[in-house]
Amino acid sequence: MIPKIPIVVVAFNRPKSLKRILNSIYSAKFPNETAIELIISIDYSGSGECEQIAKSFEWKHGPKKIIIYKENLGLKEHILSCGNIAIENDGAILLEDDCFVSKDFYNYAIQAVDYYKDDPKVAGVSLYSYQFNENAWMPFTPLQDNSDVYFMQVPSSWGQLWTQKQWALFIDYYKNKPGINEKDKLPSNVSHWPETSWKKYFYKYIVEKDLYLVYPKISHSTNFGDQGTHFTQSLSYFQVPISNAINRIYHFIEWQHSNNIYDAYYEILPRCLTAWGFSFNDSFGIDTYLTKQFFAINTDNILTILPSSEALLKYDISMKPILNNVIYNNYGEGLYMIKRREYTSEERERYVRLILEKHFPRSFNEGLSAGIELNMKTLTYKVGKNIVSIFDYKKLIKRRTKY
Repeated sequence: MIPKIPIVVVAFNRPKSLKRILNSIYSAKFPNETAIELIISIDYSGSGECEQIAKSFEWKHGPKKIIIYKENLGLKEHILSCGNIAIENDGAILLEDDCFVSKDFYNYAIQAVDYYKDDPKVAGVSLYSYQFNENAWMPFTPLQDNSDVYFMQVPSSWGQLWTQKQWALFIDYYKNKPGINEKDKLPSNVSHWPETSWKKYFYKYIVEKDLYLVYPKISHSTNFGDQGTHFTQSLSYFQVPISNAINRIYHFIEWQHSNNIYDAYYEILPRCLTAWGFSFNDSFGIDTYLTKQFFAINTDNILTILPSSEALLKYDISMKPILNNVIYNNYGEGLYMIKRREYTSEERERYVRLILEKHFPRSFNEGLSAGIELNMKTLTYKVGKNIVSIFDYKKLIKRRTKY
């Protein structure tokens, strides 16, 4: 029996965004034998444009419900209100209006919820798959294994699913008005997120309760970062490739059997790295992104990009993801096992830049400029029928790529 999981779209004064997410839902594939409710919840903005879009949208897979608020709730209260729809059903899929879904998103969601609905370690299912560590502002890539998922102690806000029980447990926790401060074992920037953020409270909840979200290796949603409550201008940082599969059968794995589990800082759990074949005689922590506070690591040894003249082990950082250098014994410089007493915040920014330069792709303009210089055999270039100097050529390229 397919569970009753409505699709809830959260909208506020972004008619273009609302139309886009609804069109992506319309193009998706759904089981013919099941009535799927679509709920469009619109926070008050003084404009009726989103309401008109919602009313005119044709939904042929089940009932359509439109919720119109007469007073502005704000993003946090709006999300919490929409999340409560999960308690009235077997669960709910929540999509903010600047998201976009794959054709197979509902199929993936139903399979995932069926597999993980009774797993005490799972606090929800993400449709989105991170390629970006939003705390370190650096790329993130999970390790590849035999399953289609990985686990993270990071909340998902760009396409997510909660069962009735999962959301009810969070709401019971939230009702106690949990405070957030810099002493929590959370990325330091989370405590500075605005009060309009529901996500930071879910972050603290899953960390305190030692829970995780299930993430797909290939994303079933993406985010356009449209201008709104938290973005003063549109951003493309969170745009990721989405699955083109249709009616696929997904391969899941229990949390306790997975070796692809990441903590609140996007760092793999040490026991998982050991399971991948890394051999070390003592306990260790991991901080490759250099975002962990000193109190967040309680081991005598730390795997990090901070160098040390007394490093116990040294690895290169050229392989991707970076931990493959450890798994495949790619020794060199850039990643070190050091003693905790050498773990200091001094010069962290310098080494973060180093890992970006050596491990992650350059920006397009930097790469283009480097490619020109690398392949330069003369001081002149042929542009059309004209011969120009390298300096004029660089100016030409800059004009063409500055936007």
